[in-house]
Amino acid sequence: DGGACGETFDGSVSEFISEMNVQKAVLRFAERCKPEHFVLLSDCRVYGKPQRYRVYSEGETAVSQSASAESFDTQLLRTIETLCASGQKQIGFTKTVLRSGIVLGAFCKIKTPLDNVFESVAKGNPCKLYNSENKLTFTYISDLLKAVIMSLASLDKNQVYNVSSKNATVSTAEISAILHNVYGK
Repeated sequence: DGGACGETFDGSVSEFISEMNVQKAVLRFAERCKPEHFVLLSDCRVYGKPQRYRVYSEGETAVSQSASAESFDTQLLRTIETLCASGQKQIGFTKTVLRSGIVLGAFCKIKTPLDNVFESVAKGNPCKLYNSENKLTFTYISDLLKAVIMSLASLDKNQVYNVSSKNATVSTAEISAILHNVYGK
């Protein structure tokens, strides 16, 4: 297993180099072990920033300015996927790329607008959640783990799969209602 799913990046040159060194180490390990199959965990940031109300077809990516600091995550994830493809060719393994939505969990390093809300709720503190038309899509960690197992057992090799969770796109209003139902005022 390799990848950068659920990681947060600060956009620095040193971080890019560090992440490339990690991926190179993973591929050096794969070269020594000669695995039959390799699973790369990536996430939706590889597609770039989608334009509102635009539907993208398979293989099409959203807006990503390669010279923009705002597209660092996209460019890094694309580079990792390209490095994995190069390793596949050199080492001779089959691979599956799993791209998830943002994985929410206690150890997730990606910051979301809901972090403060969840922290307040966990501590029993009051919080304000403003209604917004914005929707957040996330992936349950259990669904990501199921996808890894499926990729090893039954999915077609040398493919890219988007991993999602059922009913995992919510607005702030829906989150507010859920939290109210669970915790009360």
